[in-house]
Amino acid sequence: MNTVSVDHSRCNGSANCALICPEVFELDEDLGKSTVIEPNPGDDLLEWVQQAVDKCPTQAISLTGAG
Repeated sequence: MNTVSVDHSRCNGSANCALICPEVFELDEDLGKSTVIEPNPGDDLLEWVQQAVDKCPTQAISLTGAG
Protein backbone atom coordinates (compact mmCIF):
# COMPACT_ATOMS: atom_id res chain seq x y z
CA MET A 1 0.00 0.00 0.00
CA ASN A 2 1.24 3.47 -0.90
CA THR A 3 1.23 5.99 1.93
CA VAL A 4 1.74 9.73 1.63
CA SER A 5 2.36 12.19 4.45
CA VAL A 6 3.37 15.83 4.89
CA ASP A 7 5.64 16.93 7.73
CA HIS A 8 3.97 20.18 8.80
CA SER A 9 7.08 21.26 10.70
CA ARG A 10 8.93 21.39 7.36
CA CYS A 11 6.14 22.52 5.02
CA ASN A 12 6.31 26.19 3.99
CA GLY A 13 2.91 26.24 2.27
CA SER A 14 4.19 26.70 -1.28
CA ALA A 15 1.38 24.35 -2.40
CA ASN A 16 3.39 22.93 -5.30
CA CYS A 17 2.05 19.52 -4.33
CA ALA A 18 -1.57 20.67 -4.49
CA LEU A 19 -0.98 22.17 -7.94
CA ILE A 20 0.70 18.99 -9.20
CA CYS A 21 -1.65 16.44 -7.62
CA PRO A 22 -4.88 17.95 -6.26
CA GLU A 23 -6.36 14.46 -5.89
CA VAL A 24 -3.93 13.84 -3.00
CA PHE A 25 -2.95 17.26 -1.59
CA GLU A 26 -4.63 20.52 -0.70
CA LEU A 27 -3.55 23.73 0.98
CA ASP A 28 -5.10 24.17 4.40
CA GLU A 29 -5.80 27.90 4.48
CA ASP A 30 -6.01 27.98 8.28
CA LEU A 31 -2.66 26.21 8.79
CA GLY A 32 -0.98 27.72 5.76
CA LYS A 33 0.38 24.24 5.09
CA SER A 34 -0.30 21.49 2.60
CA THR A 35 -2.29 18.54 3.84
CA VAL A 36 -2.93 15.07 2.52
CA ILE A 37 -6.54 14.40 1.54
CA GLU A 38 -5.83 10.92 0.11
CA PRO A 39 -3.18 9.23 2.28
CA ASN A 40 -3.27 5.98 0.30
CA PRO A 41 -3.31 6.93 -3.39
CA GLY A 42 -3.69 4.28 -6.03
CA ASP A 43 -0.98 3.31 -8.47
CA ASP A 44 -2.59 5.55 -11.09
CA LEU A 45 -1.55 8.62 -9.06
CA LEU A 46 1.97 7.53 -8.11
CA GLU A 47 3.69 9.38 -10.95
CA TRP A 48 2.01 12.62 -9.85
CA VAL A 49 2.72 12.04 -6.16
CA GLN A 50 6.38 11.39 -6.96
CA GLN A 51 6.50 14.65 -8.91
CA ALA A 52 5.06 16.44 -5.88
CA VAL A 53 7.73 14.83 -3.68
CA ASP A 54 10.45 15.89 -6.10
CA LYS A 55 9.16 19.47 -6.42
CA CYS A 56 8.66 20.11 -2.70
CA PRO A 57 11.13 22.91 -1.84
CA THR A 58 11.41 21.81 1.80
CA GLN A 59 11.32 18.03 1.27
CA ALA A 60 8.29 17.81 3.57
CA ILE A 61 6.48 15.04 1.65
CA SER A 62 7.07 11.35 2.28
CA LEU A 63 5.94 8.51 0.04
CA THR A 64 6.30 4.95 1.31
CA GLY A 65 5.32 1.63 -0.18
CA ALA A 66 5.72 2.69 -3.81
CA GLY A 67 7.51 0.48 -6.25
